[in-house]
Amino acid sequence: MLIHSKKIPWLKLVSINAAPSFGRLDVLVVENDPDQLSLFTEILAAAGFSVHGAAAPDEALAILRSAHVDLLVTDVRLDHDMNGFELANEAQSLQPSLQALFITGLPDDLARRQRGAPPNASILLKVFSLSDFVNAVSDALGRSLHLHAISDLKAHAARARSL
Repeated sequence: MLIHSKKIPWLKLVSINAAPSFGRLDVLVVENDPDQLSLFTEILAAAGFSVHGAAAPDEALAILRSAHVDLLVTDVRLDHDMNGFELANEAQSLQPSLQALFITGLPDDLARRQRGAPPNASILLKVFSLSDFVNAVSDALGRSLHLHAISDLKAHAARARSL
């Protein structure tokens, strides 16, 4: 499966050769940018995860009150009264075993100074490839995937011809 977003130029092309079976691992993605939310949920679903998406903290908390979630993936800056770190703190009060992965366009040191930031937060800094994103998610869940970034369609086509 080949995924690329022209609307989000900082995300690189990724190829997922085989979606592994993750059983029933549920990921909740919280992102206030609708294009990014759509892309992140699509790529995780293609990688074999069960995915929920939310555009705002209140929507995410409603999902967490009604469904089991293994991993919360949230942007740090959500353009709401609650940032991603505060959302994770609230979410973990609802589901104590919930893991969290934070994504942000902020520099690492500035992100870690946001309200509610835990000292050991797993933060993935934008710009990242989709394979880096899925690998960070799988690492946060203690799983491993074999994904690789493809720099352009020609490289992907050449690789496909060689199989």
